[in-house]
Amino acid sequence: MTEDDIVHENGNYWVCKTKKNWFGYSENTYSVYKNGLTYAEPVVSFEQNEDGKSLAIKYCDYRAEKASRRGKLQEVANWIGEDHEL
Repeated sequence: MTEDDIVHENGNYWVCKTKKNWFGYSENTYSVYKNGLTYAEPVVSFEQNEDGKSLAIKYCDYRAEKASRRGKLQEVANWIGEDHEL
């Protein structure tokens, strides 16, 4: 996999073209990855065609938006937990 294989990025999630080998069977896919501390973890894969590409991009955007909302909710929870004067 090279950087040229990346077709979409959103936050900590990204989509790339991959080739998987399963016991001698090769499968070309679009895979969604999540960046980790030291490596990227594959989340899900879709068939390598136009439908698979659009599904992978939509899923990548969905996961990034969900992570963004979770981060905002955590900020609010931290703020509520502190002593604040109104």
